[in-house]
Amino acid sequence: MASDSFSINLKDGCYHFSGVLNEFANFEVLKMASDPLRLNLSQLSKMNSIGIRNFLRFLADWGTKEIYYEHATSEFIDQVNMIPSMKGAANQAKILSFNVPWQCLSCDHEDEVYMEAAKVEPLLEDNKELSRTCPKCGKEMSLLVDSFFDFLTS
Repeated sequence: MASDSFSINLKDGCYHFSGVLNEFANFEVLKMASDPLRLNLSQLSKMNSIGIRNFLRFLADWGTKEIYYEHATSEFIDQVNMIPSMKGAANQAKILSFNVPWQCLSCDHEDEVYMEAAKVEPLLEDNKELSRTCPKCGKEMSLLVDSFFDFLTS
């Protein structure tokens, strides 16, 4: 796969995005998908503004039907936090799982950790702070982006 290519593959009822979400990304295959739409984003390597714009057009066409995002990259979550319409025409998309970016202020190590919304949401509702131990130096890590979990509460 070329570094700027994008593909969507159906596997076990879930559409897997891979590559770069850019101006060449084509969402035609999703137009005939059944509701709810499940999208696995684990292999999404990058996104640009034109690719996001085209994805937003697809979401507008999809309307208010259900969407589930799985294995969302932290970059995708950043975009959802900045562009709420990435959660669908009626804010109906649910992000089920995602990678969380962490950093260690002691040794400068950065890490991404897979988490599930169902396990994180109760902690956030109880105002509990999430923590992670640095695998490199053993000190406590911090979220790379303080507002990372905004998408769960908006």
